[in-house]
Amino acid sequence: MSEIRNHVRIHAPKSAVYRALTTEDGVRGWWNRRARISPDVGGESTYQFNKGGEDVHMRFENEKLDPQGKVVWRCLSNDNKSWLGTRVEWTLDDAGGDTEVAFLHHGFAQEFDGTDGYRMVTGGWEHFLQSLKGWTEEKHGQPFE
Repeated sequence: MSEIRNHVRIHAPKSAVYRALTTEDGVRGWWNRRARISPDVGGESTYQFNKGGEDVHMRFENEKLDPQGKVVWRCLSNDNKSWLGTRVEWTLDDAGGDTEVAFLHHGFAQEFDGTDGYRMVTGGWEHFLQSLKGWTEEKHGQPFE
């Protein structure tokens, strides 16, 4: 299975990063302004992105929401079929007042690896990890509309 890994150090406490990943105001600040976020394990969150004049729809289930440092979303539906069944995992570790964020998006079919779609998703997550950093440090994220 193909996967995307990344990490970022954020100059903010773990609790602030956790809120940015698990609340509607948080996710709207760094990833998607039209997100509807469930605060519950087993709850579903929805996202709409406008790409080139067309809406892209996504729906995720919250598999794990642990304020001690683990957030896991499972993709239930996505206009980009390669995402179906994939998981997005965030591991948060204290780092002397900062937070180390380990990011993993996995479960893509092996044939997705190395494609233009894979490179686009990888670049997108690189952008949004920096957006998460900007949002949690200074309330200056760069979310999709």
